[in-house]
Amino acid sequence: MSILTRRRLWRLPLALGLALPISLSVAGAASAAEAGSLKLMDARTNTVIRDLTSGQSLDRNLLPSNIDVTAIPLSTRTGSVKFCLDGVCRTESTAPYTLDNSSDKTPWSPAAGSHTLVVTTYSGAAATGSVLGSSTVSFTVVPVGSTTPPAPNESPAPEPARPIGTTLFQDAWSHDSSCGSFRTMWAQCHAAAPDRIQVGQYAGRTATIMRVNNADVYPRTPTVNPRAQVNTKNIHFEGQISEDSWGTNFGADYPMNPKFSIFYQFHGAPYSGSPRIGFGVAGGRMHFARDDVYGYDRPWLGPAVVPGRWYDFAVRVKWSKSPSVGWVELKLNGVPQTFKNGSTRLPMATIQSDQSGVESIVANYRALNSAQWATIATSAVRVATL
Repeated sequence: MSILTRRRLWRLPLALGLALPISLSVAGAASAAEAGSLKLMDARTNTVIRDLTSGQSLDRNLLPSNIDVTAIPLSTRTGSVKFCLDGVCRTESTAPYTLDNSSDKTPWSPAAGSHTLVVTTYSGAAATGSVLGSSTVSFTVVPVGSTTPPAPNESPAPEPARPIGTTLFQDAWSHDSSCGSFRTMWAQCHAAAPDRIQVGQYAGRTATIMRVNNADVYPRTPTVNPRAQVNTKNIHFEGQISEDSWGTNFGADYPMNPKFSIFYQFHGAPYSGSPRIGFGVAGGRMHFARDDVYGYDRPWLGPAVVPGRWYDFAVRVKWSKSPSVGWVELKLNGVPQTFKNGSTRLPMATIQSDQSGVESIVANYRALNSAQWATIATSAVRVATL
């Protein structure tokens, strides 16, 4: 049976932790290479989240509720695989070789703490015959509701100060996770499945958590690239000055170098191509990108992305179709950002020629096949005039 077509759940007496430094050890004739690789799995969808490799941090706030570990031996001689978690062992004699067990239907939910998993492959069934290889993985779990530890000597970032002015739109995520609830405040809500957009605690803040699968494309969503998003109605118009403020936090599964990605954008009907103002990630860094009128340039490159860290944005825009009238200013974590023109203000036409108005859009939108899953959390959004 295919590794990705069989779901088997087993609650271990000792809970698994969520950071995964891995080292391979070879004893005698056993080959570490023949032990193969370990995959962290979404047990609900039977899809691979990522390889379990040295130094990873597995945060339950960033992972599916049901996860699993699958061993993929390289040797065709493998007859069984033994999993020993903190000294408690069980053996699998048929593929897929998983840490769980189909006889127990209770979802496996690893608890917090430091743990060690030893995976050993054997030539015979039931851990008999020759030892072909062994892998040892040490990891630590960050539980749901906990904040991802900050960088050394860094305190968790508080919610940013909000602009003073007339509030055009605000959502502090006090509603539930259904698209119906989102539409009481947002004009549109696009999600391939109900669990793709959730409201909850994420790294110490109340946030909307968008977790998008590579298969979340047309006809499940309106686009040929994976997407989930919520749109305001048109709230930005010619001559207006406004500020959008929000926080963004990238999950450990978020791709760092997709062909394109958007986590916040300003766009509107008829949605001709790319947005005039969009924020995404490429080359491991955040950026501000423009549309074809500006040659798809990136007039601002931000810092390298650190998953689990909050980045607070404040984007001020003078809205106009005229490049001599419109402009953009940007603050990141309260610090004014300098654009490639050497100034903190970027003159540009901020409304596309065929738009009558512009929406604010929170999105998890990226190129197809850039990742199996991608997670983004967004803290409270406020749009206000200045």
